[in-house]
Amino acid sequence: NRLKKIAKKNNIALLNSNDYLCHEEEQRCDFFTDNNEKISFDYGHYSIAGARYLGKKISKMGWFKQL
Repeated sequence: NRLKKIAKKNNIALLNSNDYLCHEEEQRCDFFTDNNEKISFDYGHYSIAGARYLGKKISKMGWFKQL
């Protein structure tokens, strides 16, 4: 919340990885690609298959357009 306030005050776009990893309305997050491959190895490192999957998802949803 503190970062959100600082970003808003300074007119800075704040990108949240939950936007592309999770489905808020379904209250679930993706852990596997469409081919049932792991998206990440641990808390912060994506697998090659996961990076490809998320890259396509991010591009399709226009995640960076909010910048």
